[in-house]
Amino acid sequence: MPNPDQRAWGAPHTLTRRGFLQAAMGTTGLVLLSACGGTPSPSPTAASKAPEAKTAAGKTTVMFSAAGDAKSELPVFQSLANAFNSKSDKVEVQVQPFPEGGFAKALAMLEAKDAPDIIRVEDDAAYFVGKSGHVADLTQYYERDFKKIDDYYSFFFQESHVEGKQFAFTANHTPPLFFYNEDHFKEAGLTAPTKWTDAWDFPTFLAAAQKLGKKNGEVVERYAAYIDNWDECLPYAAGVGFFNHDQTKCTLDDPRMVDVLKTFVDLTVKQKLMVPPGENHIELFNSGQLSMMGTIAHQAQVINPEVKWKWMPYPKFKKWAMGSGYGRTFVVPKYGPSKNPEAAWEFLKFWATEEGSTMIAKQPWGVPPNKKGSDGLLKDPRWADKNVGLWIEALDWTFPRNMTPMRFGTIRNLWQNQPKLDDLRVGKLDPETFIKSVVTEVDAEIQRLNWKHVPPPLADKAPHDKSLYARWYYLGADKADDPRK
Repeated sequence: MPNPDQRAWGAPHTLTRRGFLQAAMGTTGLVLLSACGGTPSPSPTAASKAPEAKTAAGKTTVMFSAAGDAKSELPVFQSLANAFNSKSDKVEVQVQPFPEGGFAKALAMLEAKDAPDIIRVEDDAAYFVGKSGHVADLTQYYERDFKKIDDYYSFFFQESHVEGKQFAFTANHTPPLFFYNEDHFKEAGLTAPTKWTDAWDFPTFLAAAQKLGKKNGEVVERYAAYIDNWDECLPYAAGVGFFNHDQTKCTLDDPRMVDVLKTFVDLTVKQKLMVPPGENHIELFNSGQLSMMGTIAHQAQVINPEVKWKWMPYPKFKKWAMGSGYGRTFVVPKYGPSKNPEAAWEFLKFWATEEGSTMIAKQPWGVPPNKKGSDGLLKDPRWADKNVGLWIEALDWTFPRNMTPMRFGTIRNLWQNQPKLDDLRVGKLDPETFIKSVVTEVDAEIQRLNWKHVPPPLADKAPHDKSLYARWYYLGADKADDPRK
């Protein structure tokens, strides 16, 4: 059974080499960021050229559109709009359905200059969208309205920045956590860690996996573990990352990474403890055929209520317990029908208030921007006994996003090649051979573009020094220590 993409509710996003080159060199070409074959660019409509729309009460009308699950996400967008509209005497937000075609269609609408006043884009596309020239620079609003930076979680400033500027508003961060089956753990005599600082080291994880997995001959009756987006988190968990600090050299061929990858493949192919490609991890966990499932935490909403489960932190694969989360990101197109970025910003700014963040946290979407709003998650009776505090701790243990065309262009094309990754996991492709080919091509791309990345001085604007996430970004993997112990 195909394994669905759990990171995005909209259409999958695939970056072509041509799209990467155009974006990296400063041209637009956003349509080329969409799935192969692309989505035809619609022609600008009269609405996008019309003067600023006003309601009968004289309010500026702001059109909002976002991809989302009909049951778990779209009602929250409407609730946020209703709450905001009841308080604002200048702006009226209207929520409209997201266009068919998901994130690919959103990029096509931006390219065609025919988009609503606020639209959701995939978090991985934030760099390219910011560089496209089609969306408003929100940096001035951040600096004006969020002066008390300690009131907010640091992801709010660093998750989707573009070379020191904010073009995307990150409404939340959905952290990665391990779901574990309590009955399986009890049966195996295992006690799960409840804090990230107590995360299992790899030998402990391996010993637990061997107790949890069950086979009848060569037939697997119960898998021990599954890890979502392992291809993104394992390089960081190994203490290697994808590049050296200025991104002039790919580091995936570091012996630590090669060792971790070989072990991961061995757990899948030989020991059959890890879920292989083609299996649906949610269905396996819900049916009691999977004991530990590493994925984004909001999957709690689709877990079988008959399964007794709790959250635990990711294990340490070599050095650190790092996972792969994501953020819901929104941009303000320059060509929105209201012709008023300030009005659109007023709605987004509401999300970062205590009231707005509480509404976001109750969903649960993930950790909201405003720290005072996190009680909406932490005090939710549905999660009170499931180690929900790990959601907040996970902010310091999610791998660095490093929003650059090299990270989300070249690496996505060459390393995150799904057919090859699947062949790797089932033993059809040698790990060292695959890594060597990827490093050779990535380094060639770096040379071809004469690419060098200089991290912006964001550390002066947010409390970044408290997380390994940021220390890695600003200091480099070879210099970053672990300040969380």
